[in-house]
This record gives sequence, structure tokens and C-alpha cells, in this order.
Amino acid sequence: MKPGTRGTPRTRRQQGQVLAIFAAATILFVGILAIVIDVSWYWANSLRVQRAADAAALAGVVWLPGNVASGVAAADAAVAQNGITVGGSTTVTVSQDSQVVTGGNPNQLDVTVSAPINTFFMRLFGINSIQASRSSKAVYILPVPMGSPQNYYGDFGSIRYATPETVTTVTPATVGPTLPTTFVSGGSWTSPANMYSGSVVYTTDTVQNHAEVWKTFTGLTVPSGATVTGIQLIMSAKATTATTCTVTAALSWNGTSWSTAEVTTALTSTVTSYGLGGTTDTWGHTWAVADIAALQLKLTDTGCSGSHTTSVRQAQLTVSYTTSSTTTLPNYNLTDPNLGVLTPQGFWGTIMSQGGEDINGDIYAPKYDDNGSSKTSNPNYNSTNYYNYDVQMPAGSSGGQLWIFDAPFCASDTGGQYGTGDRWFNGNTTGISTFYDLYDTKLTDDLSDDTSVWSSGNTFKETQAYSDDDLFASGSGTGTSCAKEDTVTANQAPAGPDGLGTQCTASLASGIDCHLRWYEIPVTLAGGKIYRLHVSTTDPNNASAQTGADGHNSFALWATATGGTPHVYGVGAMETFEPLPANQNSQFYLAQIGAQHAGKTMEIRLWDPGDTGALSASLKILAPTTTAYTATNFSWTSQQGTTNSGASSCNGKSGTNVSSVTTNTGNNSQFNGCWVIIDVAVPTNYTAPQPTGETNGGGWWKIEYDMGNQSTTPAFDLTTWQVSLLGNPVHLVVP
Repeated sequence: MKPGTRGTPRTRRQQGQVLAIFAAATILFVGILAIVIDVSWYWANSLRVQRAADAAALAGVVWLPGNVASGVAAADAAVAQNGITVGGSTTVTVSQDSQVVTGGNPNQLDVTVSAPINTFFMRLFGINSIQASRSSKAVYILPVPMGSPQNYYGDFGSIRYATPETVTTVTPATVGPTLPTTFVSGGSWTSPANMYSGSVVYTTDTVQNHAEVWKTFTGLTVPSGATVTGIQLIMSAKATTATTCTVTAALSWNGTSWSTAEVTTALTSTVTSYGLGGTTDTWGHTWAVADIAALQLKLTDTGCSGSHTTSVRQAQLTVSYTTSSTTTLPNYNLTDPNLGVLTPQGFWGTIMSQGGEDINGDIYAPKYDDNGSSKTSNPNYNSTNYYNYDVQMPAGSSGGQLWIFDAPFCASDTGGQYGTGDRWFNGNTTGISTFYDLYDTKLTDDLSDDTSVWSSGNTFKETQAYSDDDLFASGSGTGTSCAKEDTVTANQAPAGPDGLGTQCTASLASGIDCHLRWYEIPVTLAGGKIYRLHVSTTDPNNASAQTGADGHNSFALWATATGGTPHVYGVGAMETFEPLPANQNSQFYLAQIGAQHAGKTMEIRLWDPGDTGALSASLKILAPTTTAYTATNFSWTSQQGTTNSGASSCNGKSGTNVSSVTTNTGNNSQFNGCWVIIDVAVPTNYTAPQPTGETNGGGWWKIEYDMGNQSTTPAFDLTTWQVSLLGNPVHLVVP
């Protein structure tokens, strides 16, 4: 075909087909491009939805488990901050773990965010938006409750005495009346044997000042050790000269010495019964038991004038006496403020003074590593954050009360053996302050939002006191005495010897009046809240006021409410003072680990454990089972935590998969001034069981000290405990 000529019909048809294919391909490519762009846009925006869900879960979970409503509000706010506005088809669902009712984690927050993602090219196909729904879960690992599953904390149990308290019971008794069975020869009365005759006959006398003696009062026996309190004479008598005749009586214990004489009233002509002496009349003589066995009675015809006849019969003696028995009372066990029984927990809550040194067992309250001339600072000193005790009030309860036992410092001796163990270290007698501050936690673990509801102020400030009760070893220093332990107000029944354990009144003369007594914090605790009691020995108004005070103050806490039972426990760290008996084991509640922590690692940090003097000591960790507590294996390391020259050389010591660790080998503490760090693997199938016989709610682990018997003297250990679960405390749950 020549140039310029039109193509054939066939050629023209082929060209049209190419154009159609190109047009169709273009539409296809545009559709694919639309899908790619819209899908990419959807994917990018769904990530934004996921980030909003993650942010919401992390923001809200810190309010759990106590304040779900605030957690939901915080989660909603986080969603808005991430550019998602609720409304229309945009929804946000926030809830505590949906499985919490059936054993889920109460510290887990579940969040689902659903929002439409607008399209671009897909609109050509009628698809204006695609719904994106993304979920997130976050967990808050709270500080575990420590030391107590009960409504009280820090009850060692026995309040030990320096001198055992005794109670003497005095029982009155009498023996007689008894007649004599013989008379002493040489008397002047007629027929003296008639005195004890069974017939109605008389022994008589007609001469003024004639005397007769009778003896051998068979059966008039007083038990050995008794105290004679009185002797009574009863006899029948008459006289012919009725207005002047009398009978004078005297008693003898040896036949030669005579008691003070006693005289009847004037006799009458009618036979009358006359009594001399009595149950509390000893006739001027202190009678021994042997004196009664040799007792003699002398009667003298007295008072008559002129001719007369004095007649006497049936002269009987009755001896009154008392017997006494002395019982040594056991050490008094602490009761609650209403005298209710408390099951001992084996330790006292305690805190060291600011001027102490950490090597004595408290890592956070003392300011010094060494408080000698160098005054080396303790880098762990932290009076603001330690020590804290939570009071968890049940929902629906009301009228809550919180009490402190033995709130003030009052030294009983230098070894910490007596009372609650308050003592000075190193001969120090500087007044020691203890400050108690109560906060409303707002149901969060964040201390910064806590609000103050009460402070003890100066009530228990700088008490320079010794116990002056005879139950305790008296100190030799100067200062106030803890005298109020000897008195009990009229409306308070004593809970133990000298009223120990009863309430001290709100109208205190001084804080020391509450030594060994319960002090009620004057605040009503509301239901459904968690209160934090902060205990410190650093004066909040003068940061250096207590830097010269070196001692420790021990105490106990107890809470009650109407409509539920509160829970009182240590949080973050707790300081304990444990009197430890020789050749025995002592068990203490350590921490509550919930079922949601199965498979995690529990880390236990013990500061300066096992300063137990002459007693060897080993330490075990006990895990709960459904039937009992059993020792569990653990791994441990130690590290020296002080520059004090008295610290043990503990760096590098360790153990792997062991069931116990020796803390003292008898006057050789292995960890003085050291941290012992114990890691325990919580089993993957752990269910937080409650052993048979326990009522603690389950999941409570224990710590056990096993004491050797090198000495019969009890040991005492002052130790800081911390328990945590390893890992980020706030984190997302990976599906």
C-alpha cells in the first residue's frame, strides 16, 4: 500500500482494540493504585488508633485496682490527646480485666478503640470509610502487701518483763473452836478438868487473883507457812457477885511468856457466853506456826470484892490464819484496744532514729553509715518515702479507726529485751522523736497526689524516757519516766499486769503517757479508701534536730471499722524488730503474691539480716500450698552496703537453687551491713493458695528463721525487708 493511502479495514480494527485495552488497563491500574493508597492510608491510621489504645491503657492502669472510674477517665483523656474524638461510629471501650471475676488480673486495664478511616479512591466504588478497631491491655504491678494479712501490723505478741510478774493469792482460814485436854498442875482453881468435861459442870474459884492454866488444845493445827491473824476465846461463865467479878485471860506460846491480857465484862449470876480476842486480834504477839502447837490458856479470877464464887466451863480457842500462794504470770500477750485477742505475728514494727547508723539494721531512716567522729553519710537515707503502712478500708464500711500501740519511744534496757524493745544504741540518751502522718492515697500508688488527713506533730517528740515499772530494767540516764504504765483510768479494765495494753486517753499530759498503751488517731476512716501512715524519726520542721539521737522505737498498728475488716500492711519496705528464741524457728508473713504473677520472679531484699548474737541462724523462704507452707528453693547474692568498718565482707557471696542461707554462725554475722538479695521463681502454675488453717485470703509467703542452741539467751534482729516482682511495673500485655 502506498504511503498516504488509508489502511485496510483489518488494520483499523487492530488499532481500535489496542486503544480499548489501554483504556481498560488504565482503569485497572487506577483501581489498583486506589487500593494501594487507601490500604496504606488505612494501615497508617490504624496504627494511630493502636497508639491511642496503648496510650489509654498505660494512662488508666495506674489507677487500678482501687479506682476503676478514674482509670477509665484517664484512658478516655489519653484517647482524646491522641486526636481521636468519640462520637458517631468512633467508640472507646475501657474496662478492668474482663476475666477479673473469674480469676483475672485486677491490675489489668483492657482498652478497645474503634474509629472510621476515610478513603480516597475507594469512594469511586462507594466505600467512603473503613472501620478500624484496635485493642490494648496494660498491667500495673503494684508494690506487694508485706508483713500482715490482718487488720493489725507488728504484733510480736509477748511483752517481755525484766522481772517476771507474780500474783500472790491470800486465802483466809480458821481452825477450832477447840477445848483444852489437860491442865497445868499447881493451879488454885477447883476441879480444873471440869473445864473440858462433857457434863454441865464448872471449874470454880473463890479467891481474888487466883489463876489456872490449861493446855494441849488437840487438833488446833495451823499449816506450815501460814500467817496467824487472830485468836478468839469463847467460854461460859457466871459469878455470885455479879457486878464486879471478871475473868482475865492470857495466852502463852511457851508456858513462861504471856501475851497481853484481855478481860471480860462483869460476870452475871446467869451463865453467859463471853468472847475475847477475835479473827484479827493477836493478843499483842506475833504467832509462829509452832507457837500454836504449844498454846496455853491462863484464866485469872479478877475484879471481885468480898466473898464470891467464879464459875467457868467450855473455854474454847479458835485460830484464824491465812495461807498464800504465789504464781508467776506468763509474759503478757498484746490485745487490741478493746481487749480482743490478737494472734502474734512474731515481730514489732520499728524504726531507727535519724542519728543512728544503718549497720544496726535500718537502711532508710538513719542518716549515717557511721555516726562516730567521721559522721559518714548514708546514701540510702530517705525519710520522705520510708516507712509507709497502708490501711485498706473495705467498700461499704464506715466509722474506721486506726490505733498505734506504744507510739512514743521509751527505753526499757540496752538489749531490747523488754516491752516492745525500745532502746538506745551506744550509750546514747538523747531524746528520740517519732512522727506519724496519715494520708488519703486517692487509691493510687503515686505519693505525690496523697492528701494529708492527720499528723501527730510534736506529740511524740524527743522523749528522753526510761521505763520505771518494776517489770522492766530501770535505766540510769536522766529524763522523763514512763510512769503512766502504772495507772489505768477508772473506765478501763487492765488487759495485763499493771494495765498494759489498755487505751491512753486523748487528753494526754504528754505523748509518753501512751507508753505500752494504745493511742487512737483522731480521724474517722471512710470505707472504700486506702490510707497511708508514714512513720519517720526526722523532724519535718528541723531536718537536723534528731541527728544526735541513736536508738529505735518499736510499735504496732491496729484498725477496725463497722461493716468490714480493714487490712493493715507494709508497702515498699518494712522495718522489723524480731525477738528470736534459742533452738526454735520463727515464721513471719513476708508478702502476698497474687495468682496473676505466676511465672514471674519475686525479688526479696533483706538489709543486715541475722545479727543474732551467740545464736546461729539460717533463713528460709516458705511458699504457700493448699495444705501447708513448704520451704522453696531460691538463688541469692549479697553485697556490702555501707562503708562502716564493722560491716561483714559479704561481696561475692552467693548461692544457687538452695533451700536456706546461713546468716550467723554464733557471734559471727555473715551479713552485717549487707544486702542479701534473694530471687524466687514463682511457679507457672501458681494459684495463690491458702494453706489449711489460714484465713489470710491466700497467696501469702513467709520467711523463717531457724535458731541454733549455742546459748539459751534470746536473740534480737533488726532488719529492713523489701519484696518486689521483677520487670517494668507498668507495661503492655503482649498478645
